[in-house]
Amino acid sequence: MRILYWTQLFRPYIGGVEVHTTKFLPAMKKLGYEFCVVTSHGSLALPDVDEYDSIPVHRFKFQSSLENKNAEEIFQNIKRLKEVKEKFKPDLVHINFTDPSIFFHFRTNNSLQVKTIVSFRLSVENNSSRANSLLLQTLENADWITTSSKAIKDELIQLNPEVGEYSTVIYPSLEKPDIDPVPVSFLPPVLLCFGRIVNEKGFDLAIEAVSIISKKYSGIKLIIAGDGPAKDELIKKTKKLGIENNVDFLGWINPDEIPNIINKSSIVIVPSRWKEAFGQVALQAMQLGRPVIAADSGGLKEIIDNKLNGILVEKENPSAIAEAVIFLIENKKNALNLGLNGKKTAQDKFSWDENINSFNKLYQHLGG
Repeated sequence: MRILYWTQLFRPYIGGVEVHTTKFLPAMKKLGYEFCVVTSHGSLALPDVDEYDSIPVHRFKFQSSLENKNAEEIFQNIKRLKEVKEKFKPDLVHINFTDPSIFFHFRTNNSLQVKTIVSFRLSVENNSSRANSLLLQTLENADWITTSSKAIKDELIQLNPEVGEYSTVIYPSLEKPDIDPVPVSFLPPVLLCFGRIVNEKGFDLAIEAVSIISKKYSGIKLIIAGDGPAKDELIKKTKKLGIENNVDFLGWINPDEIPNIINKSSIVIVPSRWKEAFGQVALQAMQLGRPVIAADSGGLKEIIDNKLNGILVEKENPSAIAEAVIFLIENKKNALNLGLNGKKTAQDKFSWDENINSFNKLYQHLGG
């Protein structure tokens, strides 16, 4: 079965969806599926046509053409996308709905007449609910919908009650890491944020928290792994706060190296200011026994049971983050227990095999 797999960004980006995708596609490929990836360039200068694990990857200027209302570029995207679809001849289209690029799918799908799965990876609470909105068009035209959490499914049902009849929650689990957890150390305390560096991820809140913590623990270290448009502003912020020696920016990290980076940390912080649909970063940290401090929002609440396998803090509150970090530094036994409980949650509740089996059944049901 041939699957056209659509995602806003793809490797070398290292956000939650991107990390999951790089593991998901090879796993599904082993089950006999043939994939073709459609994605955007994002902020990096990457080739239009690429390959990953012998899977063709086609990058388009979706975002820039829509943002700039560039009619010529939009037309070229549509023309080229039609050519990709006609050449690949998919039996099924699987789209990760995280940005408006699905517009191009609607403009090029008339001739294919193939079914579409739409996986919602982000909260939609801030999207327009006008009758002609792209979101509602997506809900009405999808043959099946998957969501990364119950929180997102509930949002969609509020917009269109019929969604409940053709949707399922499939948690975006991860393969078990190839390495074992290294015992957590606080000598010195090392905090970690990783993912795409954009304002919504709230890394600036972690930096502000470090500014508070450093007054009590001058040796505190924050590692920020990843790249993105907000990076320069974050660097300026560390200098303005006088904590540039406490914060290390690693830049882009190969996704395969993320487990090693996690193993070097004491605590992983997920300070998102937007409503996370799930919380892939939190799950990765929990797999390696790291205590997680995360914003009390969206799907993160379905991963973290507050003070049992992690700590939830109020969104947009760096003081709350700082307070939680200091508590764990001063109560190391609690920190270790949170990490152990988190690891058990990752193993028991978010099985990689279950994730693969769920999509395999769905692909067979719709495209078989």
